[in-house]
Amino acid sequence: MTINWKKVWLIILIVILSFAALILLFFQTFGFYRVSGTSMEPSLKNGGTVTLLKWDHSPKPGEIIVFSHGSYHFIKRVVAIEGDTVEGKNNTVYVNKKPLKEEYLKTKPSFQDFGPVKVPENAVFVLSDNRTNSLDSRDMGPIVKDKIRGVLIAY
Repeated sequence: MTINWKKVWLIILIVILSFAALILLFFQTFGFYRVSGTSMEPSLKNGGTVTLLKWDHSPKPGEIIVFSHGSYHFIKRVVAIEGDTVEGKNNTVYVNKKPLKEEYLKTKPSFQDFGPVKVPENAVFVLSDNRTNSLDSRDMGPIVKDKIRGVLIAY
């Protein structure tokens, strides 16, 4: 029995190219970021790693996103979407005049009043879970969806 080396090398080449294509697809679909800072505590810990789905640029309220602002990437929670009006008063966030239920927070954060802000088309309003000392839409304004890198799927 003779070995057809052309077929063997063709199979090896196909396996290598398939593996390379899968790796490329994986990294085009998923992103990995290291949490830097305490702005999302208690949900995300400083130094932890998060995984996001890069293709999702239409997050829903309550989801955590990664977005770029200037030369930095931020990880924040979406609290309002386009068309919503968001306001913070007396340490409570209101979306469309209804108090926001934030079960993900262990303690109610204290923060300065803000708004009301109507979220423009093609944008979201984000807040940190730890609102005492953090940059979010209260400072940066609503986040345009083009700046969203993805929605967290594992943290």
